[in-house]
Amino acid sequence: MGAKVCMIISELTKEIKRETWWSEESPGTPMFSLWIQQFVRQSKYWHPKLPNIILVFFKNDFLYEETPEKQKLQIWNYVLEQYIKYPQIQLRHYKKWKAVSENLVKEREWFLKHKHHLNSQELAASFAKVSQLINEHWRITWVQESADIFTTYELPQLIQKENPNLSLEQATGIAIILCAPEFLSFMEEQHTELLKIAILYYRKIKNAKRITGVDKRLRETINGFSQKYIWLLSNYKEARPFGIGQVWQQLRYECQNKTLSKLKKDLKSVRSKVVRLKRQKNKLYRDLSISPRLRKAFNLLTFWATWMDERKQTALVGNWYLEFYAREVAKCLGINIWNIKYFTAAELHQALSKGKLPNKLELKKRRRFCVFAITKQGSKIVEKIYTGGNATKLWSLIFTKPTSSLIKGQVASAPISKMSGKVQIVLDPHRDKFTNGRILVTTMTRPDFVPLIRRASAIITDEGGITCHAAIISRELGIPCIIGTKVASKILKNGNKVELDLASGGVKIYKK
Repeated sequence: MGAKVCMIISELTKEIKRETWWSEESPGTPMFSLWIQQFVRQSKYWHPKLPNIILVFFKNDFLYEETPEKQKLQIWNYVLEQYIKYPQIQLRHYKKWKAVSENLVKEREWFLKHKHHLNSQELAASFAKVSQLINEHWRITWVQESADIFTTYELPQLIQKENPNLSLEQATGIAIILCAPEFLSFMEEQHTELLKIAILYYRKIKNAKRITGVDKRLRETINGFSQKYIWLLSNYKEARPFGIGQVWQQLRYECQNKTLSKLKKDLKSVRSKVVRLKRQKNKLYRDLSISPRLRKAFNLLTFWATWMDERKQTALVGNWYLEFYAREVAKCLGINIWNIKYFTAAELHQALSKGKLPNKLELKKRRRFCVFAITKQGSKIVEKIYTGGNATKLWSLIFTKPTSSLIKGQVASAPISKMSGKVQIVLDPHRDKFTNGRILVTTMTRPDFVPLIRRASAIITDEGGITCHAAIISRELGIPCIIGTKVASKILKNGNKVELDLASGGVKIYKK
């Protein structure tokens, strides 16, 4: 067995050294990442051959997904060619995904209604249905992430090639506009509702130090808003409720830091966004040279941007309900919930249906540090979990310590040309503190970062392309953002003073 593992590690080592990797990092555990087993399987759905390898590292409840950049780009080009020939195929995929999403809602509602009365077999059956639907949800939609490489590395250059009078920075700005979805995202819808409450109860919120000091009607309004978006702060590690305390903090921040007229202006700006965006797009299409092929690429990217917003909301709601499954399974098996979160889907089903539990020491090792290696070898898909020394070896092949203090990324939002300020590193928004007005530095942002982003003066991320969450939300809020630095969260320290060059994407660290 040991010799076989060594042989597989040797093959993985060769594969890893051949590739340049695209990283996505966030808090996460295997149970909340049921999609990891679909990364390679999805190739049957979208691409006949790719990807052939995905590595997902889990380290102290944090996940690092590594995908070969070259293969991601190949998948994008393959799907784009399909779309050019048969545009309706994307709509068919969307309708199929929509049915999966609706079935997920039905199964979750059934589970919530009956969860206190389910025996282990019934719980296993319900979880099997939900996990299958979640897998299908990601199998259909994972391909959208293949656009990251194209929009980051190739799209601005293609615009510039067709319009030589443009600088690369101008071409990037145009790409950002033409990729943007022509609707309000669910986060914008949520913020719109929050602004309405802030405007309606402005004086009461501004003058009351605690929520207990406001009248019943306002408390009921806040509670209703909280329940509507209860899932908002979920991530791939755990589900934390978007409670009335968090809503109150956001309302207080808006009313304490803005005048009533500024809040009304913000609300008007959000509401008029779609009209303004369509005008910008129409003008750019009139003024620029955009080839039919490139226009098709923009059409696909815009369609995906809309779909990805729905996908993101479905994932957040799904994570919220997975927490309930984890609690019920932990109660049923008499095991700590964090051990449950490091079961694979197959192990969890076996534990509930047959009473067969994974080794507790193995689960502890996984939580400390493990890697899921998923490879396609010919027609076979090989999945393996590595811990200990083997996991460390795979980690060291991809993750190397930064050898330079140079930080440079891609500009995603540039309302000004330069700015400076102190940075704050935040990897887990539920646990890491953030000081108002600082520059938020992280690996990549997600919706649970939004309360922090609204209080930040700028954003710097390690990962992401021009259609990533940080890029979109920073443009919505009009704050500076540099993405894809690879190393910012590893080089910078809390309190460092930096200057952001929002023309070149450079981040300069001031010496003390």
